[in-house]
Amino acid sequence: MITEDQIPRFAVAVLRGQLRLMSAGMTIKGLSKTKALVTAGKVTGKTYKSGLHEIAAEDISTWLKENPA
Repeated sequence: MITEDQIPRFAVAVLRGQLRLMSAGMTIKGLSKTKALVTAGKVTGKTYKSGLHEIAAEDISTWLKENPA
């Protein structure tokens, strides 16, 4: 798992927003749905299957709460 020192909180918060948009069916230029889930997995230490964007966003929210700045 990646530690907080290695992950800028802003980038994680942006990823959470992107995951929420993807769960609503939107696409984001430059970031595939698979890459977003892989990146979320690097932050949370979990593995996400295709289509689990909302769960990944919730896990990122939990991570942000547990790792305050």
